[in-house]
Amino acid sequence: MKQGWQTVDDVSQGTQHLRTCKRREEYLPRERAEESTNYGIRLARAVFFNAFERTLHGLVGMVFRKEPTLGDDVPEAIRGREASETRPKAEGLAENIDNAGTHWTVFAKEVFSDAMRDGHAFIYVDMPPALPPGSTLADERAAGRRPYWVSYKADQAVNWRTEVVNGKARLAQITFKECSYESDGEYGEKEVVRYRVLRPGEWYLYREVKGEDNAGTAYLLEAEGQTSLPEIPVTVIYSRKTGFLTSRPPLLDLALLNICHYQKYSDYSIYLHIASRPILWFKGRDTSNSNPVVSPYSAFDVDEQNGLVAVAETSGAALGAARQDLEDLKGQMSALGLSIVAGKSPQPERTATEDLLDHVEEESDLATAGRSLKDGLERALYFTALYLDKNAKSGGSVELGATIQELTLTAQDIQAYSNLVALKQLSLETMWTILARAGRLPADFNPEQERQQIATSSEDIANEALTRFDRGQ
Repeated sequence: MKQGWQTVDDVSQGTQHLRTCKRREEYLPRERAEESTNYGIRLARAVFFNAFERTLHGLVGMVFRKEPTLGDDVPEAIRGREASETRPKAEGLAENIDNAGTHWTVFAKEVFSDAMRDGHAFIYVDMPPALPPGSTLADERAAGRRPYWVSYKADQAVNWRTEVVNGKARLAQITFKECSYESDGEYGEKEVVRYRVLRPGEWYLYREVKGEDNAGTAYLLEAEGQTSLPEIPVTVIYSRKTGFLTSRPPLLDLALLNICHYQKYSDYSIYLHIASRPILWFKGRDTSNSNPVVSPYSAFDVDEQNGLVAVAETSGAALGAARQDLEDLKGQMSALGLSIVAGKSPQPERTATEDLLDHVEEESDLATAGRSLKDGLERALYFTALYLDKNAKSGGSVELGATIQELTLTAQDIQAYSNLVALKQLSLETMWTILARAGRLPADFNPEQERQQIATSSEDIANEALTRFDRGQ
């Protein structure tokens, strides 16, 4: 999975990262005889059209276009409660789910973004170590001891094992790599790498220590402890699952196509630069002046009989094809990315409905990812509830802002709705409402502007038809 993670991570960071990262010559290959100076100029001119990042945010936005909510069955200690005549308002753990001030909906959106980019992501429900024997509830509250959520990206899980208990497979061990920074001197910082090893009922934290000149690596046990849970409180959110704790970035093909567009844009930019720079050439010129001045105010002597002055320039015949190739790539990225990418030109032989139908099958993957998010959040709520009450049977339910049904609008549905509009049996307003519920309208969609554009287009078509009629066409 590592190669796919590296690709989508580099692509998501955009132009400046691709120009400076270690793999820059893989993303924008150097020509065989291209000098370093020339390659550096070409690299500095190349601009990455980040369709990948736009699409990623668009897909996450479809799932979170309405804020998800906690069900009434979520324990009050987690959900909190509104003020009433008999009881004051109480803030639950969900308001600060990671014990660092993050609301649970923001946390959920961030971890889902990681899952959609990499293929899967983790939520680990942690709990500070128990206080010394004899501590009271007031002591725990004063110490801020409470369960909280931690998110891990897919590549942070460096190893794991499974076991079968009562006929069900579960995690027997998993190790997460953690990178943080510690003070180094009066003003500096240094990176510290640790490995958190989790087993049912226990955890260990190892610190990575490198020898001088990075000679050899040791792992020192910094801390360890027990948990009150009978299993490892880790839940996984998948966007394209291939196996247990394995996945594939769902937008990897889009990322690769985006890199192809980046490379071809670089070629097109260079071709355009060359084609727009004519070269003055001479035949039979007086070469006694080794450093002539070329300007509109200078002249050159050439041989009287065979002399010639002209400008050499390319015809630019390939530029049109290169530009069309870039536009075609944008169209392919749009189809792979499940959303319309800015700048996509509609194909005259295809209808808007046909373009929409191309995306429906892919959207079912988004619905599956949304269902995995819902399951993962509910599992994390269960672990949280277990920390609060060892007899808890459930942590409650989560309702996403967009339902699974809204994310899986079928091709037959879309075709049927479009036919009804064409037959004037369904208004455009109703059609727009249906597509809005399915998350198929742009965020800046304006019905009034759309209606004016439709009216303008209809008027233009009518005027064109009358003109052709008058001409006898």
